[in-house]
Amino acid sequence: KQYEALCNLVKEEGLDINLYYGQEIFVEKDFKQLLNDKELVGLGGSNILLLEFDYFKNTDIAEICYETKCRGYIPVCAHVERYEYFSVEEAVEVKDVGGLIQVNAGSLIKKLARKEHKRALKFFNEKLVDFVASDTHFTRGNMLSSAKEVIVKRYGEETANDVFYNNAKEIILDNAINRLFELEEIKLSVNKFWL
Repeated sequence: KQYEALCNLVKEEGLDINLYYGQEIFVEKDFKQLLNDKELVGLGGSNILLLEFDYFKNTDIAEICYETKCRGYIPVCAHVERYEYFSVEEAVEVKDVGGLIQVNAGSLIKKLARKEHKRALKFFNEKLVDFVASDTHFTRGNMLSSAKEVIVKRYGEETANDVFYNNAKEIILDNAINRLFELEEIKLSVNKFWL
């Protein structure tokens, strides 16, 4: 109902923007049940789930992505640069099982988040990032323009356009599976998380 009210307000105000329903899902104890019951809301009405993990508790993110993929969803790991335990090698495992990687715009601006900045660039250096998002909440401003400048300067216009615009547009157009990746082989097996 809140989403519908917001859409109506945008229309009433004559704003030239499109809104797409979705949510960030914090992976906790009940996640497996929600996944099995197919009670999760995908981005823009798709089967793509934006997953957030515990920042400090070492979590087998690749295994969770594997199980999510096996249940018909495409997992997007939200702001991976914040997870101190999450390495480039683990990001490769996530990609190998069909997961996608998102970093926050604020993390790309060095003066705002030094540790996260370093980790975000490591993922970019290995060409593992699929999306950059604002992660705008009540107290966080939108830094997408400044972050895009950083990526254009370091990695070029094409990469910037993909991670800031094209890949997200593919989700909206429901072509994400075809454009973003092709899953050739699932490399991980089910482990203790799902027992």
